[in-house]
Amino acid sequence: MNLVINLYSLFPRARQPTPQSLGGSLVLETYGFRPDDDLLEKLLVLSLELAAKEQRSEPVIGL
Repeated sequence: MNLVINLYSLFPRARQPTPQSLGGSLVLETYGFRPDDDLLEKLLVLSLELAAKEQRSEPVIGL
């Protein structure tokens, strides 16, 4: 998770995603996120998972 720590230095706390900036509770519920989750880390993990699927030529299908 050193990558996550490095990303924190790029994004000041005021610019990190919040539940409100992600569209509120409906978006959080759709992705299985909780309001107290570290949203930047969750979004990074999701992006890395999708990128790995694309690398393996697996289909990436929305929820």
